[in-house]
Amino acid sequence: AYLSVWLPSGLLGNLNVFGNFTRLNTTNIVIDDPLIVLGLNTSVNQHSGFLNRYKVGDQYKFTGLVKEDKDTGAGHDNYHLYVDIDDF
Repeated sequence: AYLSVWLPSGLLGNLNVFGNFTRLNTTNIVIDDPLIVLGLNTSVNQHSGFLNRYKVGDQYKFTGLVKEDKDTGAGHDNYHLYVDIDDF
């Protein structure tokens, strides 16, 4: 089930949203905090990172920084910068 909520412009205070899926449909997002934490509740064996979708001509592509789901040993985590990944 989905719930749509329209909030008044100029909402002040904290907004907490809980669930498995949260979508923000907006043109711009401005975040004053210099640190964004992703994957707060992930298990050890999951990928983490971020992807950006962009358009080249009439095709969509992805780019992003992704951490592998395991390290290579000796505490060295594998991070990969991906570019020009085809849309799925």
